[in-house]
Amino acid sequence: MPLSDPSTPHGQNYEAQTLLQHPSGWHVLEHVLGHALQAMGHTTQSASVILLRVALQHTAFADNEADWQTTCSLAQQAQHRLLSALPEGTQSISLSSTQLALVLTPLAPDETLQDILVTAEAALSGSVEIEGVPLAFDALMGASTFPDNGDSARALMTAANAALFEARIENGSAHAATQQGTKAYTDHVLQDHALRRAIAFEDIHLEFLPVMESTSERIIGFEARPLWVQPDHAEDNLASPVSLRQASRLGLIEALNIWTLKTACEQALTWSQPLGVSVSISPTWLEHERLSETLRALLANTGFPAQRLQLELSDRHYFSAPEIARKELSRIRAMGVRLALDKFGTGYSSLERLKHYPFDQVKLDSTFTHNILEDWRAQALLRSILHLIASLDMRCCATGVETQEQFAFLAVNGCQEVQGKVAGPSIESC
Repeated sequence: MPLSDPSTPHGQNYEAQTLLQHPSGWHVLEHVLGHALQAMGHTTQSASVILLRVALQHTAFADNEADWQTTCSLAQQAQHRLLSALPEGTQSISLSSTQLALVLTPLAPDETLQDILVTAEAALSGSVEIEGVPLAFDALMGASTFPDNGDSARALMTAANAALFEARIENGSAHAATQQGTKAYTDHVLQDHALRRAIAFEDIHLEFLPVMESTSERIIGFEARPLWVQPDHAEDNLASPVSLRQASRLGLIEALNIWTLKTACEQALTWSQPLGVSVSISPTWLEHERLSETLRALLANTGFPAQRLQLELSDRHYFSAPEIARKELSRIRAMGVRLALDKFGTGYSSLERLKHYPFDQVKLDSTFTHNILEDWRAQALLRSILHLIASLDMRCCATGVETQEQFAFLAVNGCQEVQGKVAGPSIESC
């Protein structure tokens, strides 16, 4: 793909940049940066090359397949505004339908990186018109400079991505790369790679958290939770829980859920007593209507009794396609598998979910139990929740129960199960 001639008019891009989703945009960006750095030679002038990463944000981008025309029009207008406002010779590369990269070189001697960021922010302020309708959008930006943030294309790309990552975390509009921020981002990326490898090669194992029945004070089951050794704990071999949110972001949640279910069922079959086992799953793949069939095949292959298995879905996660999710959960419950709404009261429309979905159990988040002995409002609220759960013919499990006094209060008020220190420590084999 040919480079634009430096003598061509301001803002000239690659011929293929009319395609907003370029399949090799990152390779093109690396080539452009390498060309710009080579042209700079051994200059020590600060910010002689700037890489600006832009992430466009609008509700249309949440489902750009359904509204691809709006997405493309917004991105094209944002790109045009930036090229019109930024210095002559700026080159733009589309990394995706909502992601742009701009390479600026050279700059006027009195023009700073902060000036560039202010100019870029101003260019993207306000709204755009699509078919006569004004639409507002936001943009996050991250910038890196040569030679301050690196002397190679990849170093500048990493630093700019780190600055954009920091802008997302802090919900800010524009960030310049810093050494500390780049290191934090690099560690984040390395941890992502390590988790991918751990799940792909099943370099993870389970711990089991005991569940105690309130009336008999005996262990009636375990919650299975996947553990792994993160790169920064490799030397001491210290394992920590796998982040389901991180696995979901990496597109690995289904693989992790299936491995956890299969391994938990296989290990539970070796127990001396037929105790129950609970596994947390992500609701993100309910909408694809694959979970029920996957679970049916898994139970058939392992020979694990469905009645001993409970699936937990966190109230903190959004249930997309609610009607499809309800049907999937109904199919699972029809197999004999129990369903629990975890972290109740800390997420999305808990009462509506209790009405709409076929849950057997509600698991109270630890925030409801840690101060019940000191706060009369917490006691009143907890009594009301326990009464509500009982009236819906559901069981209740309280998590994070640390003292006998907390346990006694919960038991007297009708909470059937507890997890936490009073139930005993977690174990890695049963």
